[in-house]
Amino acid sequence: MSLLQHFRGDLSKVAVNRISALIGDDEDLVKELMDIINGREILMVKYALWVMRTICDKKPYLFQSYFKDLFDLIHKFPSEDGVLRNVIGAWQVLDIPEELEGEVYELCLNFLTDQSPIAAKAFSMEVCFKVAARYPELKNELKTTIEGLNLKYGESSPGIASRAKKTLRKIKELR
Repeated sequence: MSLLQHFRGDLSKVAVNRISALIGDDEDLVKELMDIINGREILMVKYALWVMRTICDKKPYLFQSYFKDLFDLIHKFPSEDGVLRNVIGAWQVLDIPEELEGEVYELCLNFLTDQSPIAAKAFSMEVCFKVAARYPELKNELKTTIEGLNLKYGESSPGIASRAKKTLRKIKELR
C-alpha cells in the first residue's frame, strides 16, 4: 500500500500518529513522505509536514538530509501557516547546514518582525538562537528583536512571552 493512500480521508492527530508509527525508521517511507511534501497539492503537503514534524521531534536524524528541501518549501508556500509552523518547528531540532545558516537566520529573523503566525514566530526564536550561539556577533540583534516582539505580542500571546523569556535567558548566558 502506498503511503499516499494513508493521507486520504482522516486528517486527525490520531491518523498522524498512526502514519508516524507506520513510517517508524523506514528510510524508504521517509523518502516517500518527502515526495508527498515536495508535491503540489497543498492539503497533502501540510498533512505530510504534520507527520514529518511528529517524527522529526523524536527522530530528527531521519530528516537531516532533507533540510534543503524544507528550506525550499518555505519559498514555495510562503504564506501557508501549516508549512511555516511545521518546517520551522522541525528546524528547531535539525542541524542547520553551514551553507544555509545565514539565509535561515535572516528568514527566521524576518518572521519575528513581519505578520507571520505566532507559532512561526515562537519557533523562529529558537532557530535564530541556534545560529546566534555559533555567531555571537548576532546576539545583540536577536536580543533586541525578541524584546520588541515580546513587547508587541507578549501580553496577548503566552506562547510568545514564554519562548521570549527562555530565549532571552539563553542569549544572556552566551559568552
